[in-house]
Amino acid sequence: MVHFAHRRDQVFTASLASLLCGIWIFFAPVAFHYQRVSALVVGLVFGALIGLVSAIRFFGAFRASWLSWLGVLFSLFVMASPFIFGFWNRATYAMWTDVVIGATAAGAFIWAGLATDLPPDDTPA
Repeated sequence: MVHFAHRRDQVFTASLASLLCGIWIFFAPVAFHYQRVSALVVGLVFGALIGLVSAIRFFGAFRASWLSWLGVLFSLFVMASPFIFGFWNRATYAMWTDVVIGATAAGAFIWAGLATDLPPDDTPA
């Protein structure tokens, strides 16, 4: 049972970290007054998606590891978006926020995904 509790705490902590990253990505366009529409849209849409997936995991979907892997995909897109949409050389706040916070969210999602709980009946007898 200790193993189960440890993994649940790991999912909880990692989901909280990725939730905070999603909130930051969502509010960064307003805080830094992004001028590029593509940077604004990526921040708002993918910040909301990352926050939503993280909140679902945080508030009880401890066994749904696929949500964490979906969050990894969202985070990787946020990391790549400055290079895809071409705001890496014009909007430095947007670029650094997306790359650094996206990488942090991806790491938290991976940590949560690797900690998915085993069913209670799989304990050795």
